[in-house]
Parts: sequence; C-alpha cells; structure tokens
Amino acid sequence: MRTLIKKLKMKIIKLILCLIIASFSNNLFAQNEDLFGFMGSSKADILKVYSENQRIINDEYYELAFSMSSDTDLYFYFDNNLLCYRVIVQKKINEFENAKLILSGDFPKQRQKNENFLYWNSRMMALLIKLDNSIIITYEKIKPELLKQ
Repeated sequence: MRTLIKKLKMKIIKLILCLIIASFSNNLFAQNEDLFGFMGSSKADILKVYSENQRIINDEYYELAFSMSSDTDLYFYFDNNLLCYRVIVQKKINEFENAKLILSGDFPKQRQKNENFLYWNSRMMALLIKLDNSIIITYEKIKPELLKQ
C-alpha cells in the first residue's frame, strides 16, 4: 500500500512539474509579442526576416514597414547605425481589449493617461494608443527618464 501511495505522489509531482513548465513556456511565447529580439538588429537582417511580406514603401531611409495581413502593419525604426530601436504595430480597433490583456500579461508595470496605456518591465516599454479606427502599439528599449514623467 505504501509503495502505491509513493508512486501516486511521484506521478502527482511529475504532473505538477509538467504544468509549471508548460505555463512557463506559454509565458515565454507571450513575451515574444514584445518583439525584443528585433531591438539592435540591423536593417538588412529585418529585411531578410520579412522578405516574403508585402513591403510598405514610404521613402524613409531609417524606417521599414511591412503589411503582415489585411489588419496588421509593422514599422521598424533605425538609428544612425541602422540598428533597430523601435517597433510599431498597427492593428484594427477591434484588437484593443486583446492588446491590453496581452500587454498587461507581458509587462508587470503599467500606467494609464487618458486613452494611452504605458507598460514596462526591466528591459522594454510598450505604449498602447487607441485611434479612431486602429490601435498602435509601440515597443522600445526601456527609457527610465520617460517613466518618471
């Protein structure tokens, strides 16, 4: 009987560990939404990654834009060394509540001012702006001076 109870306890512990690992993996997947991996990437590298997507031509040398789908556009901004420092996602307005939910899960700290929502963690900031018919989410490396305002 004791060996049966020990085996049952071990199976429960293994199940709990699997659940913890699965929830950690899901959280890491959600963190991919903040596009941190593109920060510091070169313009050429981003062009390679999104070469199959429709490019939005805007004649700005320090900006790349891609149409990901009928309702989502991505904008990448580069410094003088052509390294990415900001990513902007523009989506249809019906994604607003979903974006708030995702950002609040990815970024533990948040502040709201009017219709603008600022989220941040130890490495990134995200600004969610609600427009008339779309939303804009701006991702940028953390800038502590902006958080003090």
